Amino acid sequence: MTDSTSKQARMNALLNRKRKIEICGEPTPSTSGTSAHCDNQKEQNQGVTTSDEEKRKATEAILRDAKRAKQRAEMVGPQGWLRPKSLNTNKQFLHRALAATLPDRRPKLKKPPGSP
Repeated sequence: MTDSTSKQARMNALLNRKRKIEICGEPTPSTSGTSAHCDNQKEQNQGVTTSDEEKRKATEAILRDAKRAKQRAEMVGPQGWLRPKSLNTNKQFLHRALAATLPDRRPKLKKPPGSP
């Protein structure tokens, strides 16, 4: 029993070391010093990629909005460059309409059969 658990633990340790090497891209087995170096590299790379990715997404969003505005301007004219206003929902009307479609929650009073 202990032999199989120790074997399993050694296999897991080996697989974890291989995963760390694959993630860091280092061909040599990692030691405590190089694993800290690898972690620092990952953090720096993630910081750079996230800021670059954010800039890229922002520029894509701006270009997408500009293209839409250009299409609206071609169809409508100069007012097309402005963003369309979103329509507000009449909440009071919606509430009353939904309340009218729902069954009453109050129990109805049943009249006795003999009374008018």
